[in-house]
Amino acid sequence: MLMLLVRAANNTGILNRNYLFPDIPDASTPAGRIRKARILSNHTIRKLAKKAGVSEVSLSNIENGRSPPSIKTLKAISPFLDTSIAELGCFEDLPEDTLGQKILKARMSCGMCRKEIADSIGISERTIFNWEKDYAVSPKEQLSKLYSTLF
Repeated sequence: MLMLLVRAANNTGILNRNYLFPDIPDASTPAGRIRKARILSNHTIRKLAKKAGVSEVSLSNIENGRSPPSIKTLKAISPFLDTSIAELGCFEDLPEDTLGQKILKARMSCGMCRKEIADSIGISERTIFNWEKDYAVSPKEQLSKLYSTLF
């Protein structure tokens, strides 16, 4: 019966397949991956936002590609989507040609902000920033602390 209704509606141009059966979004961007994970976990934007303690507007803007997700937001929503921060953020696509790029990628994949890492190894956020931008070379002892924090 439903198929007859869909065919009839399609023939009249009233309804298209995507209205009744929306496709899962493209998962090659953080926006698409977050939306896909949300849909597959049976959450509405409102429900996920409430559970994760983020605003509905922010979540909607992220899913629609109007703003990138912050590490804080990814940390908040990932447990409810049963998906890692690294997966939601598409961090596997980040380059890792330099030491700074490797540090940035590892930090983001772990869901840590610069302050968290800096505090855990006893250095300034600015130092982490400089390392990630390849502006400064870090001493071996600091790198080993950083490595143990991220891995």
